[in-house]
Amino acid sequence: MCCALSPAPHRAGTRFHRTLSGFAAALAATILPATPSAAAVTCRIQAEPVAGYLRLQALARSDEDLQGRYLFSLNKHSATGTSRNVQSGSFALRPGQDEVLSTVTLDGSAEGHYAANLTLEWDQGSTSCHSP
Repeated sequence: MCCALSPAPHRAGTRFHRTLSGFAAALAATILPATPSAAAVTCRIQAEPVAGYLRLQALARSDEDLQGRYLFSLNKHSATGTSRNVQSGSFALRPGQDEVLSTVTLDGSAEGHYAANLTLEWDQGSTSCHSP
């Protein structure tokens, strides 16, 4: 009699375990719904000397259409003086294309004597980059 009862609890336990696993999966799907894929968004600040000046460009790129806002701030402290520049606005990115959001031109003495920050914000997130 003992041996006849032994397999029954094991099968019931397996059935219970499968039911519990299915319930846990359903619960997780309810609590943690699938989120839409976030766009891969990158930014960079390109600095290049041009005819005795330093040109800084705030650039953004996305792998899908994306709209949002940007903030580009720049601090310079060199032999010719100190300056602070802050620009902001809206952006609309097209897939796979670099978009120039802002351009600032400084005197050549700014090379190596500036700090620039670019922050992008959109509905699903934000990113930022710095130079140098």
